Amino acid sequence: MTKKRAKADNLDAICREEREKLDDTDAHAKSAISGVAGGPKYEGVPGYWQLDNENVMLGRNNARIVLGRDRPHSIFSGYGGRGDSHCGSITLTAGGLGHYAKMCDDYKQPILAEPNFKNDAATIHMSQKTDIDMNFGLTRGKVGNPRTKSGIGIKADGIRIIGREGIKLVTLTDDENSQGGAQKTLPGIDLIAGNDESDLQPLVKGHTLMETLENMRQSIQEVNGICTHLMAMNLSLETVLSLHVHPHGPTGPLTGPSIECAVVGVANALQKMSLTLPSALSNKINVMIEYVDTQMRFLASRVVRNPVTGLPSGPILSKYNNTN
Repeated sequence: MTKKRAKADNLDAICREEREKLDDTDAHAKSAISGVAGGPKYEGVPGYWQLDNENVMLGRNNARIVLGRDRPHSIFSGYGGRGDSHCGSITLTAGGLGHYAKMCDDYKQPILAEPNFKNDAATIHMSQKTDIDMNFGLTRGKVGNPRTKSGIGIKADGIRIIGREGIKLVTLTDDENSQGGAQKTLPGIDLIAGNDESDLQPLVKGHTLMETLENMRQSIQEVNGICTHLMAMNLSLETVLSLHVHPHGPTGPLTGPSIECAVVGVANALQKMSLTLPSALSNKINVMIEYVDTQMRFLASRVVRNPVTGLPSGPILSKYNNTN
């Protein structure tokens, strides 16, 4: 997949008249507004459509901090737009309108941008009362789409959260939500790639999985052993039956073994000895080999202990990350 890189100096966002003036500017004047070494940078950025209830800190390079009421988009959007109380919000935006940002429209009118969580390059929206998932177009998942609740949405091309001493994702720390409602259910944590919930499944608990696999291995070994033992006993019985003789009378000579039993018994014995029994033994050996191979490649580091919890860890068990 080809990644599109932004232009180092995009002059298309500057109005035509301003761009023509810039072209006529001498090199010394251009260098003074080139932005090099933290100097001023002349670039085409939109303004901001500020509402009466908003306090705005507007930077020179399309960055802003807005203190107001819940407003995910237009002046009528969110709970602020419909006139609700107790929906204070803080929105931090860097790169309003993203790559669509420019100074003026085709009619030479200055563009005043509004919040746009789809196109803004990077934004953090914090609101006392909002529909956070709907604002950002998120799928429902297992957690659901909370409405009229406090929320924080963070969006950018890349988001990194770094904790030098650990990161925790924790739910249900309080008995009530921000609106005073009782927390009746235990909300989980969804990790959804591609905003696609069609195959959302529970995460595996590593220690429980390892214990289950070990129990299954032992059960297979036990069943395999029982089958092998039964075949050996059956082979002994068939051998005895095929060579069994009867007296002709109370004092008469013994009769020879039954030819039919001998033929069938010998054939079955040869089949078990040449096919069934070796196959069972081979299967048992293969099970052991596969298990040992699996242990060697995937669970070899099981003996390594987590320095914090003291629990065994390996490829099937995250060394540091846990989930319930």
